[in-house]
Amino acid sequence: MRFYPQGYGSRETGLNGERGNDNVFASQRGTRKLNIMKRRRFLNLLLTLLGLTTVGSIVYPLGRFLAPPGEKGKSKQVSLKRSEIPAGEAKDIPFAGMPAMVINLPGRGFVAFSRVCSHLGCLVDYDKVRNRIFCPCHAAVFDLEGNVVTGPPPKPLQKLPLRVEGESIVIG
Repeated sequence: MRFYPQGYGSRETGLNGERGNDNVFASQRGTRKLNIMKRRRFLNLLLTLLGLTTVGSIVYPLGRFLAPPGEKGKSKQVSLKRSEIPAGEAKDIPFAGMPAMVINLPGRGFVAFSRVCSHLGCLVDYDKVRNRIFCPCHAAVFDLEGNVVTGPPPKPLQKLPLRVEGESIVIG
């Protein structure tokens, strides 16, 4: 048998210190039990929700990493007018879901490259004053054929298929 100080909910007294009022004590005990069950149910629901969120935040990126990239837009062609790109200038275009550029090289015609650097994926720019392609992230320099001149990139820029048909340039 436990010892309850008088006035603290002992068997002889209720929670409010009244003697012999067992009905008040029983009703308060039932309400307390009901509140505890509501709280327990809420906490279980909360923990389940947090657990599912944690699992989802791990599984979704892992699935995106392991799944092969989609083939949508790969066979897409982009057409430009020759007059849109004057000699010695470049034009940025979207091609197959990636940024690309078309350069009009004086005396050599048009070339198209992906603007994504082969080092860490930064976007490269055409420097018409120095006649080169430059990556601002790590100071990589590419020649106008896409080959690495200086810097950390392990391979040249991706060259895109290009053909000139009359007054239009078709990439892809």
